Amino acid sequence: MSTQKVVDGLERLTGFRDRKLIQQSLVNTLLELVPSYGHRLYDVKWKQDGLDVELLVEAIKPEISSSAEISEPLMVIMRQSIESRQAIKSESDHGVTVVIPLRIQGELGVEVLVQECIKLDDEQSELTHGLLHIYSNFLSLVKEHIHDHLTGLLNRATLDQKINNIINHTGPVAGRRRKEPDYWLAVIDIDRFKIINDNHGHLFGDEVLILLAQLMKETFRDVDNCFRYGGEEFLVLLQVEDGLQAKAACQRFCDAVASHRFPQDLSVTVSIGFVQITDQENVSSIITQADRALYFSKQNGRNQSNSFEELVAAGKLLFGPKADDGVDIF
Repeated sequence: MSTQKVVDGLERLTGFRDRKLIQQSLVNTLLELVPSYGHRLYDVKWKQDGLDVELLVEAIKPEISSSAEISEPLMVIMRQSIESRQAIKSESDHGVTVVIPLRIQGELGVEVLVQECIKLDDEQSELTHGLLHIYSNFLSLVKEHIHDHLTGLLNRATLDQKINNIINHTGPVAGRRRKEPDYWLAVIDIDRFKIINDNHGHLFGDEVLILLAQLMKETFRDVDNCFRYGGEEFLVLLQVEDGLQAKAACQRFCDAVASHRFPQDLSVTVSIGFVQITDQENVSSIITQADRALYFSKQNGRNQSNSFEELVAAGKLLFGPKADDGVDIF
């Protein structure tokens, strides 16, 4: 095997920072370097009634007709592989199926690589495992780079990247041919957090931030990216079909925080402002609009969520970058 091919594969694999692109690069590289019909990467989580398996990415030879559905025998092999933490090889007249579990540092779930190979000798097996070790280590480094160290949520730099990707993909909602979930940005701020810090100390304040981040993970869905923006301010990138669903998601989180029992029986609430991502020019303009809705929530009783579009339609906020509606933006 050409050393240059391996080097080129590693260069592609480590050239991305987006997890999905890294995963796709992994299976593409394996398809190129290992004699095979295809490679699939699955996300596997334990449930009471069995395994919850989701296909993440795949790379299949174009001439091969193959289904991503998990057969019962393959499900059994997956379970055995995860429990033993070892690769399991199954041979048939058609070739070799290899199931390899991958544990990414700091994650509860398991990624599982399924290879459908023509053959698999020791050299190819060692190459596969070597690439998987590099992939796993690189993902851990990327994860550390894109997450907030205190809360474990995604950080501000990652937010900018994700929103820019949405803007570039949708443009002025760039003539989508099929119905897709719309994106909404919600800005969340802890009410009277300075008083919490002043009365209880900054270590206690950090504990509140960590607990709030945990509530965000529990309340919002996996497809809704949660970020710590700085201080006591958090953001959520929602994928929903309309403003009613966005409102319901934000209000559900308000209620979850207000009803949660924080240490020392402290009562904590949040205020939220949210806006749809449509044809805004940049990340800053989107956040500014959500911020204006947030501060309306603050000035009108706290512990509530408000839509920028609804406030503008009701005449409670003025639309435009220089609108003076009595809300301080900072």
